[in-house]
Amino acid sequence: MRKLLITGMIVAGLCSGIYATYVLSRPEKVIDFGEKIHHDDFDYSALKVDKLKNIGDSAHLLTPNGSFYIVTLKVENNAKRVMHEWNDSMAYIADEAGKEYHPSPEGQEAWDLANGKTSVSLHSTPAGVSETTQIVFDLPADAKNPCLKIWKDVLMEDFFDGVAYRKVNVQL
Repeated sequence: MRKLLITGMIVAGLCSGIYATYVLSRPEKVIDFGEKIHHDDFDYSALKVDKLKNIGDSAHLLTPNGSFYIVTLKVENNAKRVMHEWNDSMAYIADEAGKEYHPSPEGQEAWDLANGKTSVSLHSTPAGVSETTQIVFDLPADAKNPCLKIWKDVLMEDFFDGVAYRKVNVQL
């Protein structure tokens, strides 16, 4: 019995090692605007990006460190019954050096104010519904080859596909 338990543990360890190697060695994939990043029952797609040197009018002007990137992101909840709870911070931009840039709260507030919107970073998308939002990032002038990436959490389907959505980039 003890020998069977030890054999089982060795096999489980080898399988875990093979799976971890597979997940970590998967190459990055670059997709175009409008293509979907699949995450369990949810799809994310960057529809466009606008690059601005400032946001607002002369009375409420906000200037970035380099450029504001306003990413229009579509979230589709393909689940049959589950509400999709998500927030803007699941999206981030990484440059070719691997530096990450997260949404800019100040930029988002200025953008929403300039466009007559109420700032909402937490979203609840019902099953079978899609939602579009604009997320503001402040990137320095020296950021090279920025890509939008998504990172939320690991769900059941992600376990089976090796968290594939984590390796998908949208070239901005």
